[in-house]
Amino acid sequence: MTHKDSPAERSAALIRDCTNIRPRWAVLCGSGLSGLAHALEEQTVFPYESLFGFEPTAVQGHPGRLVLGRLGQAWCAMFQGRTHLYEGKGLEPTLAAVRLAHALRIRTVCITNAAGALRPPLGAGWLMPFSGHINLCLQHGCALPRGAGIYDPQLREAFLDIALRLGAPASPGVYALLTGPTYETPAEARAYRILGADAVGMSTVFESMEARRLGMRVLAVSAITNDAVPASADLPGPSHDAVLECAQRAARNLAAILRELIGAEPAPAPGHGV
Repeated sequence: MTHKDSPAERSAALIRDCTNIRPRWAVLCGSGLSGLAHALEEQTVFPYESLFGFEPTAVQGHPGRLVLGRLGQAWCAMFQGRTHLYEGKGLEPTLAAVRLAHALRIRTVCITNAAGALRPPLGAGWLMPFSGHINLCLQHGCALPRGAGIYDPQLREAFLDIALRLGAPASPGVYALLTGPTYETPAEARAYRILGADAVGMSTVFESMEARRLGMRVLAVSAITNDAVPASADLPGPSHDAVLECAQRAARNLAAILRELIGAEPAPAPGHGV
């Protein structure tokens, strides 16, 4: 299969045939965060089923749609939902959104998720832009050159500056990646904290690595939905419904920050993008 025949390139060709929108940014929406796309104006929507290389999303809170539209002055592509490794479909569907973004000539991507906090000051409702990650899966993503940074420090600092100005609670941190689908036990959460992690979740790392391999700038952000280390081991663990509800509340702050961060860049008219 040639590069032009790859699923990402075929999907990009289909999209270009349907719309003149040429997005400059991509946002991958994690659990409970698909409402971020509501901020887009002049929308064009593509269900994942209409694109090549995507699997139907099977997890609640992941509608499975690509939404193109204008955020402030910038054209943006928002992917509502992802395929997780724990769904048993392999790594390729997990990377489909990032590869399509690259095929659309997007050079900056924000990858989001819902995560549990492992240490203060992080708590429910906070936002955590990644400063690094710890891969606790038994699977590895693409190889990157030694010393290659994944998470763009300029984007992270700009995100934190805007959050501070807007009064949105945010702090950088290290993300621990688990395979899932079960949530971590309190004992496991304490162990991850000892390893140096600040939050824990089940996505984002492999997508970030692939985006960086493709030469894209990466901002990864966790919406903190719960304390992964409860005050008592007798307290019940998080439920997916509770995680979704809290992520939806955090999405309001995240949308406001992204509107400034992404929308500050003047947008070309449709059909005149990169």
